[in-house]
Amino acid sequence: MSHLLKRFFYTLPLVFIGCLGSMPGHAAESSAVAIAAGWRHTCALTTAGGVKCWGDNSAGQLGDNTTTNRLTPVNVSGLGSGVAAIAARYDHTCVITTAGGVKCWGVNTYGQLGDNTTMNRLTPVDVSGLGNGVAAIAASYDHTCALTTVGGVKCWGKNDLGQLGDDSYMNRLTPVDVSGLASGVAAIAAGGLHTCALTTAGGVKCWGSNVFGEIIDNYGELDYGTPEEVRGLSTGVMAIAAGSGFTCALTRAGEIKCLGVAIGGEMGNVCNAVHMLSNCLTPVDVTGFASSVSAIYAGYWHVCALTTAGGVKCWGNNEYGQLGNSVHGQGSSSIPLDVLGLASGVSAIAAGGGAHTCALTTAGGVKCWGLNTSGQLGDGSATKRSTPVDVIGLGGGVTPGPVVPASPLTGLWWNQNESGWGMSLTQRDSMAFLAWYTYDSIGKPTWFVISSCPLVGSGCTGDLYSVVGGTPLGVPWNGSGKVVTKVGTGSVAFSDNNTGTLNYSVNGVNGTKQITRQMFATGSVQPSVNYSALWWNQNESGWGVAITQQYGMIFATMYTYDASGNPVWYVASSCPLSGNNCAGDLYQVTGGSAPTVTWNDATKVVTKVGTVNFAFQNSSAGTLTYTINGVSGSKLISRQLF
Repeated sequence: MSHLLKRFFYTLPLVFIGCLGSMPGHAAESSAVAIAAGWRHTCALTTAGGVKCWGDNSAGQLGDNTTTNRLTPVNVSGLGSGVAAIAARYDHTCVITTAGGVKCWGVNTYGQLGDNTTMNRLTPVDVSGLGNGVAAIAASYDHTCALTTVGGVKCWGKNDLGQLGDDSYMNRLTPVDVSGLASGVAAIAAGGLHTCALTTAGGVKCWGSNVFGEIIDNYGELDYGTPEEVRGLSTGVMAIAAGSGFTCALTRAGEIKCLGVAIGGEMGNVCNAVHMLSNCLTPVDVTGFASSVSAIYAGYWHVCALTTAGGVKCWGNNEYGQLGNSVHGQGSSSIPLDVLGLASGVSAIAAGGGAHTCALTTAGGVKCWGLNTSGQLGDGSATKRSTPVDVIGLGGGVTPGPVVPASPLTGLWWNQNESGWGMSLTQRDSMAFLAWYTYDSIGKPTWFVISSCPLVGSGCTGDLYSVVGGTPLGVPWNGSGKVVTKVGTGSVAFSDNNTGTLNYSVNGVNGTKQITRQMFATGSVQPSVNYSALWWNQNESGWGVAITQQYGMIFATMYTYDASGNPVWYVASSCPLSGNNCAGDLYQVTGGSAPTVTWNDATKVVTKVGTVNFAFQNSSAGTLTYTINGVSGSKLISRQLF
């Protein structure tokens, strides 16, 4: 994954899911950084970059070179390290390696493993023709898709209903391009028999089966062999999920909208007939959320949402307890229900393609609930559970060696002896994004980004990019002149939650910097919403804002361009929150030393250049208003889900 360039300044933000675990007496306890749930099996990605799976193994979907079901996690053969992301849906599993390649195993009846055969595989095999340019994967029942680092989509496997999007309706044993989606895609989701893409403009396009109206309200067309724009979801979408006959989207305004079939309340409390077939042919709102939603996940006939407070809510079919709320019993629900015991402390969810659900905790543990006939809950039994149980061996306990930070790395990092440059780190699940604001050889502000830095062990490593040719904030955006260049590599290693080391190679010059988490505010009460994140305007990919919040104070760094299109950055180092707003002075720092030479603080000049105001509509959307050197403007911004 070190070759992935995500979209904050250029393209592609993606969320990854995976699987992991161990059993006392069989292997040392592990911590998970990502999870993925198939039909009746589950997998996890470990802090060491390895993969563990458990549950049904009748077709080798656990990857341990057997067809024996496992009630607790086992290691996937040959994948003890070097994995950055994982996906599962039905009876096959796929991973992205840290080099950006893809490996799959399990059922291969229609070529869904992409190895140019239809042979089931008990251990991982390489997907042919993808190289090392994959940013994300989505596994469906009989097909698989990949999002490339340039924002294109490729699919392989079964294609009888057009689910590969190449307008051929022919099964493919190796990847083919999805028609019209060679670039401009930010995320992908694979449902039962259809596939969807979130564009960088915030719209949704889907292809494949439309028998339930999961793509568009046109009963005359039961399938689409090429991408079709979903009506009502052409703009303003920040995340997507696809289930078996339905599609859901999370908007920038924090709303969840779904369309398609509902057999158990998947559409929310509108257009539903619980336990009866009912269709919503256009997107309808799912209501019942007291707090903001940061991500959505679709299972077979149920949906779950992760709130910004780290809690989990689920709705839809609950025949096997997959909603995780025993108070409701085993009845389906069109109203989102709290998963018992998971009001906070969750970083990701995996809604299985069958009838189980799992959650990844911020401590690195995994909890699962629902159907358990094959041991897919990983608790050592085959008993279904209507409330979460711990996966054995995945308790998130401390392991020997370097400390894996238990709290998110998101924050402002610096070297206290070199005040005048820094790094804004944003962590989402097992992926980190690093924006490094520094200086060129003549002391002019410049910035670099590591837009895809998968966390493995006590740190992460990724490619370092420079972005030039963008448009200054004071004029209409024109992204056509933007040029993204790889200038080297960077890695960070953390000794604890607050200290670490940055190693880099910039244009052939290597160096090392000690970094610490910068503490700029104190207090006794944390505000209810934490705005720490990457923020951007999805229609102006190429600039952004990194916000770090501590108690009631915000420190914001704006990464943008000067009149010549060269990179420049500004900081609002003191922006106190008042309700949902903060206002502060904006500064530019020049004359600093390049990272490749000895720091000279005497040359640094700090100049006030204007003011800035952030007005947050909710935890995911807001407005940036600024004045810079006498030029004023306003930009819509949203939290970036990379």
